[in-house]
Amino acid sequence: MDKIIEHIPEKNRSKMLEKILEQYVDKQGLRGIPKPDLDALLLYLYVVYSDKNEFDSFRLGQRFKIKESEVKSLYETGLLKYAKMTWNVPYKLDKLLR
Repeated sequence: MDKIIEHIPEKNRSKMLEKILEQYVDKQGLRGIPKPDLDALLLYLYVVYSDKNEFDSFRLGQRFKIKESEVKSLYETGLLKYAKMTWNVPYKLDKLLR
């Protein structure tokens, strides 16, 4: 299986890293965010910045090596907690909510 980073276009990698550091380090500090919230942040940002730019729980489960139900739960958490930081990122909501 290929590396996860390969599914994030190079032009989006620095933007994604910036959002991770902003939410995880700048706002909370190391260890300031619970692991499930960090997992949700990573999965949510991956969906937003990946080359597919769509939510496919089966594919994401394989890629992140977790159950589809966990993907759905983490993504829902990510949407609720972190969507406001990416409102200006162009992606299609209809694809994400399938």
